[in-house]
Amino acid sequence: MPFDKLFQSDTPKEVVLVTGASGFLGQYIVKLLHKNHKTRHVRTLDCRPFKNHLGFVELKSTDHFTGDIRQEDNISEAFKDVTTVIHAAGLIDYSAIPDTKTLNDVNVKGTENVINACKNNGVKRLIFTSTVDVILGNEELNDADEYPTVPPKEYVYPGYSDSKLEAEYKVLEVEGIQTVVLRPTVMYGEQDPYFVPKALKMAAVNGGVFPRIGNGTALMQQTYVGNAAAAHVAAMETLIARPSMTRRVYNITDNTPVQNYYSFFEFFLLSRNCTLSTWYIPIAVVYWLLIGLQKLLGYLKPVLGKRANMAYGPGTMIHTSRTATFSRERARKELGYYPKYTYNDAVMRSNNYYMGLELN
Repeated sequence: MPFDKLFQSDTPKEVVLVTGASGFLGQYIVKLLHKNHKTRHVRTLDCRPFKNHLGFVELKSTDHFTGDIRQEDNISEAFKDVTTVIHAAGLIDYSAIPDTKTLNDVNVKGTENVINACKNNGVKRLIFTSTVDVILGNEELNDADEYPTVPPKEYVYPGYSDSKLEAEYKVLEVEGIQTVVLRPTVMYGEQDPYFVPKALKMAAVNGGVFPRIGNGTALMQQTYVGNAAAAHVAAMETLIARPSMTRRVYNITDNTPVQNYYSFFEFFLLSRNCTLSTWYIPIAVVYWLLIGLQKLLGYLKPVLGKRANMAYGPGTMIHTSRTATFSRERARKELGYYPKYTYNDAVMRSNNYYMGLELN
């Protein structure tokens, strides 16, 4: 049966809860749910009070809950009468010395708490936001698909990737609830707190020049946040239409060109009167420097505590120097997912946001 026929319905019935609704991706999921014909009521849950930073019109009835997913008693009220949960809350840590305890508390234990709240309140569907980082290691990936999920021998982002994969296992083990795991690539767009802004800020403090590390031959995939959000809504609609469907995993990409990071950043840099360096630093030089600093910080950590860290570790250099591309074909076939926003539209929307950022 065609997807458009599958998703035709009468009165909207879905009460949808979005965890992490105040976050980068969560905000956009909430935005799209307000336009979704299946959704009757939107509920948000985050450790921060919800603010509509995207400025969308709230077309559905809405209520907002503030709570920490690490504390099950703190969030249970938000799950009452909910039919679908989109669990986008999580902690990202790409630092040289990741806080593994907090990562596990938020990403693993927090997900367990969400699962328990779903079970205790009769939630029918659970959609979990994971990441392609769960299969990202030292080896190159070309058009990688989802099955089988084989963790690499060594993660590019240890601590973070481990916690997200363990959370995936928790979700896929659930019985009595339809579950789907979505794995977006790195995202860009409105409210991006780290990816493009960090490149712009690095250029700003370097006299308007963003230094290239490596020769730029490795290819990457970036996904516009609006398209990643659309994939979550597509997953919800598919689960509603196919009640027997469960325990599926999908890569999420869009039509952003497969390119190296520097080519991707260039348009946004030029828009802020910045540029790429004409020279590049060999990857090996930076990698071994970061290895040395990481070890030094490890020795200093007992004295300096959390201050003994760097925003990025050696794994970032591995990621920059290894091709990593992913196939979304399974999501297209099974979820009817297609990128809602064209690449040009995504870039223009994103650039309007990046142009307004303070870089000092």
